[in-house]
Amino acid sequence: MAGRLGIAYLDGPRLRRAILAACRRGRAAKAELNRINVFPVPDRDTGTNLALTLDAIADGLSGAPERRVDRVASAAVRSAVVAARGNVGMMLSQFLLGFARGLEGRERATAGEFGEAFERGARALYASVETPVEGTIITVVRDCADEASGPLRPGGAADFAEIMPRILATARESLARTPDLLPVLARAGVVDAGAMGFVEMIEGVAGLIDHRPAETAPAPRSATARRPIRRGWPPASRPSLRSSWPLGFPGRTGRRKTRRAWCPIWTSASLTRAGRDGAPELVED
Repeated sequence: MAGRLGIAYLDGPRLRRAILAACRRGRAAKAELNRINVFPVPDRDTGTNLALTLDAIADGLSGAPERRVDRVASAAVRSAVVAARGNVGMMLSQFLLGFARGLEGRERATAGEFGEAFERGARALYASVETPVEGTIITVVRDCADEASGPLRPGGAADFAEIMPRILATARESLARTPDLLPVLARAGVVDAGAMGFVEMIEGVAGLIDHRPAETAPAPRSATARRPIRRGWPPASRPSLRSSWPLGFPGRTGRRKTRRAWCPIWTSASLTRAGRDGAPELVED
């Protein structure tokens, strides 16, 4: 886009605006996400669960803007973890946990540091699922992380105004091939609802940079674009039928309390604990 201003770093206010734009766009997709929700069960609630989770994240960022990028990320994580709804909310919170950990100790982040944090978020999400399934949000997040890591490679862009459109293009392409990877989606003629929710959030951030409205409802999605699956992480297979996801957060007394929720594809391999400034941290069993 001609005339777009360069963005050389990400600080607290910029991250806050980006997350709020992502929340607005994700909430606007609620009806469409519910309509196309067929995996892991066709209960038509992915859009509702994502919207409720995003509402909580937005509410948590509604106070006075924090200048440090790590503290804004921490505030978003705190809200996401405590208020996560359904599979999509819990998977988003796991991504944000890893992303926030990648920004720990930073007042602002360069494009390369953002890419590292995004990659860390993708790995945290992948590690939190007992048997990851390709053709879901896991695939799209991993593909986006690979693109976000571009500034770390020789000749990679160092400007967020260049990076975000590339991440968005990758996200759209990855989403379009989810039916190729997950037969239940192909039979229903839809893309994965959770993956689409994540892509809509990326759309919101890219729209913020390009000054486009963030609340535009998405058009129905179905496509057959091909993109090779990124290799290098363990292969994915079928989800387990029942696993537990333990959630720890600081109670009023300051001691950690644990909540355990049952849902498909989640494992007890990860949990959170009260970290610095009371923010949740991802830890391993």
